[in-house]
Amino acid sequence: MDSQIIKEVQSRLKQEFAFKKDTGKWYQQGRCPECGKQELFIHAETPKVLKCGRADRCGYEASVRSLFPEIFDSWSNRFEQSEQDPNAAADAYLGHGRGLDIQGLRGCYSQEQYHDKKSGQTTATIRFALPNDAWWERLIDQPGRFDKKARFKFGSSWGGHWWLPPAVTFETLARARRIWICEGIFDAMALNQAFRTSAKDTCSEDIAISNMTVNVWPEHALKALRDALTDGRTPELVFAFDVGAAGVRYTRQYVIRARKEGWSTTAAQVRSDGEGSKQDWNDLLQSEKLTDSDIDDYLYNGKITIAESAAEKAFLIYSRFGGLSFSITHATRTYWVDVNKTQIAKAEEEGSDNETAIKQALQIREIANCTFRILYRERDEALDETNYFLQMNFPGKQPTVKGRFSNGAMTSATDFKKRLFAFSGMFTGSTFTLDRIIKNQTRDMKSVEPIAYFGYSPGHKAWLFPKHAVRGGRVFKLNSEDYFDFGSQAAKLRSPEQLVSIEWNPDQLDMKWLPHLMTAWGAKGLVVLAFWVQSYFAVQIRKEQKSLPFLETVGIPGTGKSTIIEFLWKLCGRDGYEGFDPAKATPAAVGRNFNKVSNLPVVLLEGDRDQDTPHNRRFNFDELKDLYNGRSFRPRAFKNGGNETMEEPFRGALVISQNADTDASPAILERILHIAFDKADWNEATKEAANRIENWPVEPISGFIIQATLREKNYLKAYRDAFAVHEKRLEKFPELRNGRLIKNHAQLHAAITALGAIFDISQAWRNMAHDFVDQMARDRQDAVRSDHPIVADFWEAYEFISSREVNATHPINSSLNPQEIAINLNHFDQRVRGLGLTPINITELKKHLRSSKSRKFIAAKTVNAGGDKRAHCWIFENPFHKKERP
Repeated sequence: MDSQIIKEVQSRLKQEFAFKKDTGKWYQQGRCPECGKQELFIHAETPKVLKCGRADRCGYEASVRSLFPEIFDSWSNRFEQSEQDPNAAADAYLGHGRGLDIQGLRGCYSQEQYHDKKSGQTTATIRFALPNDAWWERLIDQPGRFDKKARFKFGSSWGGHWWLPPAVTFETLARARRIWICEGIFDAMALNQAFRTSAKDTCSEDIAISNMTVNVWPEHALKALRDALTDGRTPELVFAFDVGAAGVRYTRQYVIRARKEGWSTTAAQVRSDGEGSKQDWNDLLQSEKLTDSDIDDYLYNGKITIAESAAEKAFLIYSRFGGLSFSITHATRTYWVDVNKTQIAKAEEEGSDNETAIKQALQIREIANCTFRILYRERDEALDETNYFLQMNFPGKQPTVKGRFSNGAMTSATDFKKRLFAFSGMFTGSTFTLDRIIKNQTRDMKSVEPIAYFGYSPGHKAWLFPKHAVRGGRVFKLNSEDYFDFGSQAAKLRSPEQLVSIEWNPDQLDMKWLPHLMTAWGAKGLVVLAFWVQSYFAVQIRKEQKSLPFLETVGIPGTGKSTIIEFLWKLCGRDGYEGFDPAKATPAAVGRNFNKVSNLPVVLLEGDRDQDTPHNRRFNFDELKDLYNGRSFRPRAFKNGGNETMEEPFRGALVISQNADTDASPAILERILHIAFDKADWNEATKEAANRIENWPVEPISGFIIQATLREKNYLKAYRDAFAVHEKRLEKFPELRNGRLIKNHAQLHAAITALGAIFDISQAWRNMAHDFVDQMARDRQDAVRSDHPIVADFWEAYEFISSREVNATHPINSSLNPQEIAINLNHFDQRVRGLGLTPINITELKKHLRSSKSRKFIAAKTVNAGGDKRAHCWIFENPFHKKERP
């Protein structure tokens, strides 16, 4: 392994696993990600495989290549091509990336370039010559950017031929003991390297070649091999295809065909019947699992895989492991085998050979018309609920299906039969046979945690999207079993609801829209964008700073606030969505909307806030107060007959988009970052820019959220540093006296600065946004300590009216209590109009009266206005009444 790569791997190992002991040769006592014990160790000088010392109780094992693929994923930048070394990156890829000894391989490959016309991206490749002037090449620089990781020469006819290792001819193959027919070239190289270092002399007589694929019969190669045979001796063909259904299917087909053509044939498989994790021969070489005993196991697994009957398979298994009873699968059916050992002994006494005696004593019966395999366990600790995901394969053309089985269905033959029948499967075994099958399948089982919300999972430190996950600066793709495998951890989205659809290009961050956004909304647009991106890191920010403010965008229709929010959703892959109106949703639906996402915005739209609306249809913004600190919106009760409740934290960021300012208590108003949209600076240019933003296609920008979260480390560092600077700066503003407002706006300043960690942004634009946020803070300070303008007009009119009352029969203040002011709004409106004052919109007034600061609101109810008169009044404290001392 290259010294530079070793240093990078060593640094990541120390960072990720916190080894307590470093002997120079070994890293020891690292924290195992599987069992949590300080038992992890790895060779320090040549770090390849991490292992847990608790082999019996844990057995965790992982290659550094699988843990840190990004280190082994870009070769031409690290190993530059030159005239003196034209294959520098290709050599490094084979030697350091594939763990192969290239001394005997040089000359059979070359380093080339591939340019993708569709995306315009380029990568170095390693190319191998094939018969008929064909070639095959593997992309070696971040191949995940492209649709395929490998390609053949277009139009070439390589099918039916083999790739042969250097210095190997068909005459050489004719003298071999066994010819291992692999899928890939790297697999053949790995096996040949293992054969050369084998302690068995017989293995040195084995040669591995590449068939290049599983779905082409090697007719030309086999003909050339037969022509090369001279002494009547025929090498044994070993079909050693990859793990998986295709490899197994073609292995069985080719073994039958080869035997019909007169070849001595067997197979090799990592696991019998191609089950288990996807490990090819090159993976096994790097994991040091191509020893002589390992190869014997793989050949045995191959024999099990190609057994022609259930009886033959049962005999092979019993001969190797013994036992009184066990299950087998054959031809996509499940069988139970009982062994009559008394019958074996009796047959041997009567002169039968051991093999015949055993085969006669095996009692085989079908217990399922399919095969079923547990893929993983789904464990929800919050609900204390466990489910299992099974894959079911059926004979014939019936498709493979996957399904969830409850904990109860896995422990009862009757319940298992019912659940299996839902997928057209039939189980006739007993609970005993089911227990035995399940026991074998649950060894070292992967446990997957279902995540009930969409976005960031704090427990996994990862963002989960429908097809991608982002964790630690890496992108993980959904695997074939529909979950994200993070090594020691695994997770999946529980809900089938697809909130977003993301098209991610790892090498392209489309920011062509930014100038149009700035033209349309200027500093306001950049500030809203900064808050939106800040929401991607809401959980991390609240963990460090204990709070995250709300954003309120206010403006009359047509000012573009809906357009910009719908566009920002497109950056997350969500098209045609703005938010939801809490006044039109049930309390349960509102709560679910708040709990549905993590590290994403929750947008509340204009609701019906008229005070004449029935109370059960109003939304009280004061209920949002706890969301500021990430606490639960509303606790939920468990349906278990007990007193337990679930209080899910708020993991998102709140955006309020309305036509009018939020009507709420001062405590809520202090938590809000307020931006008013208007048409003051609108012109043809801003209109055109807004139209472009509105019609921007979602596909090219939907991957923005992945690009942003990939830069988590840089973003949060820039955010922290900027927050400290701006908090101190705002504290020096003489007009700012509210500590919460200072913190909120310092966080928004930090979010603007941190945008630079994701994409380039001019200093002029940033300065505009910072100046705007400073003014936001000043305006919010004024709004918090003063009444809303319509409320201020109301009290001004009240004071004018009351100052002109002398022994009034019907005073404007209907309260008999001198400590209170009670005003009937209809009476108030009548008096205003009678005195020629400017009328106040009573409907709008009702929306804001409760937030009155100069006279604190008490209640709105019917009061005694003197005598027999009663009136519905709004009641406030009278701040000018001096209470008498006792």
